[in-house]
Amino acid sequence: MKITAPLADAAILVELGSRIARLRLERNLKQAELAAQAGIGKRTLERMEAGGPTELIHLGRSEEHTF
Repeated sequence: MKITAPLADAAILVELGSRIARLRLERNLKQAELAAQAGIGKRTLERMEAGGPTELIHLGRSEEHTF
């Protein structure tokens, strides 16, 4: 899905979560492994992948690491 301006916040969160999960699975990582690498809690990663709300600081932390 291409992210465009008219998308609602919820749809954007779902899309980002889907992309994170896909990349994690392509790299054969468990949620706990990726969370540890990203410096976030497993539960935070679960929420992100499910499209749930999370603080931007968590997403920023994830971007510091390649996954």
